[in-house]
Amino acid sequence: MCHHKRVVFACGHYKWLEASMKCNIEQDFDRGKTLQGCSVMWSHGRFTLRVNVDCTKCHKKAALLNSKLATVKERINNLKE
Repeated sequence: MCHHKRVVFACGHYKWLEASMKCNIEQDFDRGKTLQGCSVMWSHGRFTLRVNVDCTKCHKKAALLNSKLATVKERINNLKE
């Protein structure tokens, strides 16, 4: 099992980055000794970066929701007049 760097976003989603420590299976694959590399990804606290922003998907979703809410609020205010 290889240890990979990982970014954890404020929304709870995460993104895997490059391998920081390769296991023996992956090293043998890189050397051409085996046909298949390691498929197990692990993360360790020292390789994990927590950021205080949402991921791209959640950021776009929140922006769309805010836009729709602003439109609805505007229509409600127009109906009150």
